[in-house]
This record gives sequence, structure tokens and C-alpha cells, in this order.
Amino acid sequence: MKVSGKNIVLTGGTTGIGREMVKQLHEDNQLLVMASNQSRLDALAAEYPYIKTTALISARLRRLMRPQTQRKAHSAKSMC
Repeated sequence: MKVSGKNIVLTGGTTGIGREMVKQLHEDNQLLVMASNQSRLDALAAEYPYIKTTALISARLRRLMRPQTQRKAHSAKSMC
């Protein structure tokens, strides 16, 4: 089935199946690719200049969102 003329949002589009979807869909559709890794998004945008990209979450925010027990364990390791 050929998909064309659509506005498509892909999450996790920088690796694996998501990246393959970008490869297959970028020519005939408007793509917005979302992922957490900004450097991979930048590389993807350089390869496919007509797509739009946005980072979903920063590494710092991801650390803050971990359960408090994991944050304490990580902080203790950092201090050693």
C-alpha cells in the first residue's frame, strides 16, 4: 500500500523500524519525527532535509523523572 500526501508524526524515528519508516515515507508525505536523542535527530534531518524534527525529552529531565530511589543510588555512585 502506498501512502502519500499525509501529515505523519513518528516517535522514535531515529533508529530501527522508525528510521525505516522515515526512509519509506519521506518523499511523498510531511513528516514530523520525534525522539529523545538530539544528535540522532540532527543527523536524520541532515540526511532528509524536508522532514521536521523535535526532541521529546532531555537527558537531564529523564534523570529527574526517575524514581527517587534510583536517583539516590546514582548520586551515591557519583560521589565515590
